[in-house]
Amino acid sequence: MELHKRLSGGTEETGGKCIQKQCMCDGINGCSSGEDELVQLCGIVECREKNGGCEHLCFKTQKLYYFCQCQWYRLITKFNCENIDECVLPGLCSQYCTNTTGSFHFSCQPGCCCDS
Repeated sequence: MELHKRLSGGTEETGGKCIQKQCMCDGINGCSSGEDELVQLCGIVECREKNGGCEHLCFKTQKLYYFCQCQWYRLITKFNCENIDECVLPGLCSQYCTNTTGSFHFSCQPGCCCDS
């Protein structure tokens, strides 16, 4: 017996319950049994398995591809992130810049007033 039967109007029948087709394989159990998320139906969703190997963020595309992104860092390989040294960017700080992990801060010479 087929678990998922295609119906008109872009819906699928799963175990007697109709759900919107775009809700299938979306990582959210639309059926109490979770049959709308079965590997046999959806294939392996890389981002659910060890975050797709991504060091920071994993995103699944519509065509079952995925890609990694970094938060406050730069992607240096398909999977790995590296801290960005914001202090090397011209014009970011007018006086002193201190790079930190995932961020930076700047300061002024003593007795000097500068914009932050």
